[in-house]
Amino acid sequence: MRRLAPLLLLFAAATTLGCGGSLSLPQRLAGDWVGRPESAAERTTREWPTGDLDPDDPEIAAAAAATPPTDLEAFADVRVELRLGDSGDARLTLAGGEPLVGKWKATSVEGRRALLEIGVERTGDEEPTLESRRFDIELLPRGEGFVLREQGADRRFGRLLFLRPGAIKTAADTPPNKSAI
Repeated sequence: MRRLAPLLLLFAAATTLGCGGSLSLPQRLAGDWVGRPESAAERTTREWPTGDLDPDDPEIAAAAAATPPTDLEAFADVRVELRLGDSGDARLTLAGGEPLVGKWKATSVEGRRALLEIGVERTGDEEPTLESRRFDIELLPRGEGFVLREQGADRRFGRLLFLRPGAIKTAADTPPNKSAI
């Protein structure tokens, strides 16, 4: 029994600290993110039916090269900073401009897909109103980030790819038809 005590203590500590445990969707999304337009080639590679994420595979490279670019790809060097706070506060900044500040919540839809809702208070000549924007998000397969598309937007418009600061590359850093993640 005395030999089991240290093992029980180790087990209790590991389960309490969440060793190997999974995080909830809001916990995975909370924190700082940097986004940029996702290229059609990246989307093609990520959505390849076999799950093979190798952009150097000739079949995947050919399909990626044949995929028409999205509207957002014309703005490949655009940088979007997004902070999703643990307490539900959100801050969105586009290319160093004035930040939009509001509240966020996320609901899981299925698998790696979720719905992100960000509410921003708008002020004008009248009383302040809450403007709510809804986004479909898909977590990346390895959990290192997500892609975001406003609900109802045309697929040809494109999506934004969000990764943690320091992990994202710009179009200038990435050869054509290659993934920047």
